[in-house]
Amino acid sequence: MRFIVAMSMPGGPSRLPHSILALSVFVFGFFAQFPTANADTPIGLKFLASTEYENKSVTLNAELYKPEGNGPFPAVVLMHGCGGLQASVSHAMRTHAEFLVSKGFVALILDSFGPRDNADGWVCESFERLMHARRYRTADALDALKYLRTLDFVDNDNIFQMGQSNGGSVAIRLAQLQKPAFRASAAFYPWCGTFNRIGSKAEFTSPLIVLAGTNDDWTPVGECLNLKSTRAEYKVITYSGAVHSFDLEISRQQYQGHAVGYDHKATVDSRKQMAAFFNSHFTENLKPKVSAIAINDAVYTEFLSGTEIQQLMPLGELKGINGYGNPYTISYSQDGTMSGVAGKNDEYKDTGKWWIKDQQFCRQYKSWLKGEAACFQVRVEADQMSFFDEDGDQLSSGVFEILQHRP
Repeated sequence: MRFIVAMSMPGGPSRLPHSILALSVFVFGFFAQFPTANADTPIGLKFLASTEYENKSVTLNAELYKPEGNGPFPAVVLMHGCGGLQASVSHAMRTHAEFLVSKGFVALILDSFGPRDNADGWVCESFERLMHARRYRTADALDALKYLRTLDFVDNDNIFQMGQSNGGSVAIRLAQLQKPAFRASAAFYPWCGTFNRIGSKAEFTSPLIVLAGTNDDWTPVGECLNLKSTRAEYKVITYSGAVHSFDLEISRQQYQGHAVGYDHKATVDSRKQMAAFFNSHFTENLKPKVSAIAINDAVYTEFLSGTEIQQLMPLGELKGINGYGNPYTISYSQDGTMSGVAGKNDEYKDTGKWWIKDQQFCRQYKSWLKGEAACFQVRVEADQMSFFDEDGDQLSSGVFEILQHRP
């Protein structure tokens, strides 16, 4: 039987489309009946913030996305940057949410600024406003966490947080709370001056991954790189040439005096890095449910991350027809070795090595293909594994067959 492995996909196995139209549902506190949700339509929510703003109560807005099924699913709270949920930010957040749902997460997009009339970049204009926002938005994140824990389809022990820019700085604050709240957090291009640190060390109570561009002149990644964690895992991924707001589909431009703009490679990889990081910090009871899941009809339009390739290749064999018209079978071992047979009677044999470099799959045979090393981007569609060059041109493909006796 042929299968394709959906790496790190709890719950729903295939990518699910979503309408951007939300149902308007007003939820007072955390005790109103939750409406029926489905994978195609996000649920519009409103719930009370635990802290007042300018001596007035605040009702937070949110959109909730969930996979098909009853769960319980892990969940992620997504938080925008200092510009609020402008059109490009909303689009990016919804795309992040849909990606997370395809990986089996519930996703809640939280709007902190709209209800406070702080949208359209007003917060970005002042350090004091940014600092104040980090504080009340930390409370907002905890309010969203509390709300998610009232939903029977959410796994209460596996709730994560993701934030862009100012929302990423909130992620840093959450990772250093005295009492851990979220299972782990992902900070997209945050201001790393937010860290409570002593010299080059900071104490984390929950895991944190930072994803940032090397050319970010608004929140430079240097402060993030020159830091070590004394407790929970801390990881920094950088993207060469990327600037601030690299996951917003806008042309590179100046905003508030800083370079911002889209970087496709950084956007695609950062989503995968985020999901892989969250998966690695699931509680033990959830890990067996979300290890490599064999399915028949998963379709991926994005390239696999290095982590996904590393986990996938040892699980199966690649089969196809070579340029000489001969069938071949290639097996990959976890120790980085590989072996291949080709021909109608497997009369041609070779061995070699494989590895991951810059989110690409690399291989080198001893004698086949002149023994030359080569690296490729990898895409999986149904039972087909395809290999692409750096320009996105497809070079070859074959059937990847999972061997059920392998772990």
